[in-house]
Amino acid sequence: MALDRHMRFCYPLINMRLRKKEKTYTGTALERFKEAPGIYWSNILKCGWLQRAILIHSIIYYELNNNIISDKKYDELCRALLELSKETEGYEQTEYYYVFEGFTGETGFYLYHSLNRHDREYLMHISEYVLGQYLNEKAK
Repeated sequence: MALDRHMRFCYPLINMRLRKKEKTYTGTALERFKEAPGIYWSNILKCGWLQRAILIHSIIYYELNNNIISDKKYDELCRALLELSKETEGYEQTEYYYVFEGFTGETGFYLYHSLNRHDREYLMHISEYVLGQYLNEKAK
């Protein structure tokens, strides 16, 4: 239950109820993210969101020595990014392209250290906040 609440916190746009008059969207968060017409994000914005999610979870795992999503869910994020990046024209315009150029999804170990100083600090703060929220909810 705590993980479900965390996922809603961490991924608010894809976990909110997305409804069209005749259809309610169900399935995994990634399936809803790909299919939801209510979001109206370009593929470049979706790639940027996936990059940031992968970075945050890599920081939590490798730098903060904790884990809030399963390896399977992390792999799903990586696969979704790799698939979407292949079909996205202008993928190199994403904010973290400089980190993900050549990314294969096999590991996120090097991602944090590939960030520039400003992005490292920024994403570390977000990661600490997300982890803190998760741990607080888990303790309840």
